[in-house]
Amino acid sequence: AADILDQVRMLQDSWALACLRRAVDITTEGVLEGLRAASVGMTESEVMETVDYVYRYRGATLGFPTSVQYVSRSGAEVFQEEDLLHIDTGAAFRHFSADVQRTIPIRGTLDAEQRRLYEIAMDVQKTVIQMVRPGVTWWELHNTADRMLREAGGYDEFWTYGIGHFIGMEVHDEGDYEVPLRPGMVLAIEQGVAPPNGPRVAFEDDVLVTEDGYEWLSSTIPIEIDDMEDMLRAESSMAGFTKKER
Repeated sequence: AADILDQVRMLQDSWALACLRRAVDITTEGVLEGLRAASVGMTESEVMETVDYVYRYRGATLGFPTSVQYVSRSGAEVFQEEDLLHIDTGAAFRHFSADVQRTIPIRGTLDAEQRRLYEIAMDVQKTVIQMVRPGVTWWELHNTADRMLREAGGYDEFWTYGIGHFIGMEVHDEGDYEVPLRPGMVLAIEQGVAPPNGPRVAFEDDVLVTEDGYEWLSSTIPIEIDDMEDMLRAESSMAGFTKKER
C-alpha cells in the first residue's frame, strides 16, 4: 500500500493546505510570544511552556515536542545575557503539522560573531527557499546548501542532516526524495551553522511548491536580522505572567 499512499501523501489538496496554513499561523503566534517572553533568568522549559500554551489555547496540538535549547553552551540552568536561544517547534491543526526553527539572542541583539554566523545561515536558507519550484529535486536543494556552507568556512563538515523533509499529516511525512518537486508538495527547509566551539545558528521554514515557484508559508516569523531584533523589542502579551517572581 505504501507504493500508492506515499505518493498521495506527498501532494496536499485544498483541505490539507488550509489545515497546514492554520498550523503555521498558530505556530507563528506561539513562537513570537515565546521568543518575546524569553529573557535572562528564564529556563528552557519556561519558554517551551509559553509556546505550547498558545498552541493549545488556539485549538492546536503539538506536531512534535517543542525543543528550546541553549546554543552558546550547555548545562546552564537559566538563560544568561550572552546566550543564543534555539527553538524547533510546530503546532498541529487537524492532524497537519508545521515545523519551524529560529535562533535569537537573549540580550535582544547579536554580537559580532553571532551576527557573522547568523548571516551565513540566513543566506543559505534564503537561497535554498528561492530555488524551490516544480522540476527541482531535493538533492539540488541539499547540494546547494552543502556547497554554500563549505564555501563559507567549511561548515558543511558539522552539518549532520539533510536540507529538509516533506510535511503534511506527519511532521516528517512520507515522500520520495528522488523525484522532481511538483505543485502541492510542502517541504520544511532546514539547515544551520554549527561549529563545534559554538555558537550554533539554525533555521527551518515551511515552503509550498506552487505552479510557478514557491510560497514561503512561515515567512511571518522574522528571519532578517533587523526584523528579528525589532520583533524582540516588542513585549510579549504574556509578559505580566512570565515576569512574575519565580
